[in-house]
Amino acid sequence: MKLKKDIINNKTNLKSLLLLTSFRTTSFLCSKTNNIIINIIIFIPQLIVRILYRVLFNWLLTFDVREGTKIGGGLKIFHGHGIVINENAILGSNITLRHNITIGNKKKGGASPVIGNNVDIGCGVIILGEITVGNNVIIGAGSVITKNIPDNSIVVGNPAKIIKSIETNVKNNK
Repeated sequence: MKLKKDIINNKTNLKSLLLLTSFRTTSFLCSKTNNIIINIIIFIPQLIVRILYRVLFNWLLTFDVREGTKIGGGLKIFHGHGIVINENAILGSNITLRHNITIGNKKKGGASPVIGNNVDIGCGVIILGEITVGNNVIIGAGSVITKNIPDNSIVVGNPAKIIKSIETNVKNNK
């Protein structure tokens, strides 16, 4: 289901389709089961898949997103180059990523960001630390995010500042 949403959001971008299809497939193939015998049997094939994924995508295409990273469906990637997402980060659904972004921890072993749904991340953005980026957020190019960002915000700058709140068209059904 997540892959289907990814394909719909990236249907005209062959590189993004390749990156996302490989990410979702590798994540599926490398997931563990509760059966230790099956885990032992599939260890070598999983190792081969992980090595191929890392060599092709991490090294050659500079798309550094580990197969265990939690990413919701509908991910859209423009210019899938220089994207680094820590494996402990959590990304919601309908996220838009551009090139040269980093989403990760501030120090080795530290907590990583949680990013909500419908977030548009501009090129060159850095999001670090144990923070939450809310839903329906737009992050301008070159921004550095180290503090929580509330829902429905537009942020820019280094350090990032909220420059506008986005009006939502939600009607109360009374």
